[in-house]
Amino acid sequence: MLWLLRLALVCCAVWVLPVYGMVEANSAPAADLMAIKGIGPATSQKMLEARAQAPFSDWSDLVRRVKGVGAKTAIKMSDSGLRVNGHAWPTGQVSGTRPVPLAVPAAPAAPAAAAQRPPAPPHLPAAPRWNPH
Repeated sequence: MLWLLRLALVCCAVWVLPVYGMVEANSAPAADLMAIKGIGPATSQKMLEARAQAPFSDWSDLVRRVKGVGAKTAIKMSDSGLRVNGHAWPTGQVSGTRPVPLAVPAAPAAPAAAAQRPPAPPHLPAAPRWNPH
């Protein structure tokens, strides 16, 4: 009988969701969370348990504290209308944290003699010549 009640709540949430458009992760009931693509009963329960300890501060906090929710899933949830503190997933980011710049190893300094080009062989011109005829 409980499953029937949950089904009815989910159906109502699916009909009401387009009217409001957004679901807040820190305050939405389980039925509203399950109306978001990518959130089922298990994920909804994990989100409720995590936010009972403390509200989610941002998307990276949600991804870190809710097991099974990674960056790809969070992006899908955000695209479907889930918000954390009123914010969608930050655009241009792959994860919830600040992007880490790639470290490029510095090339060893070339000696001054290696940086100069050797002279052209005497049987070849030093530079190609343009012949207009």
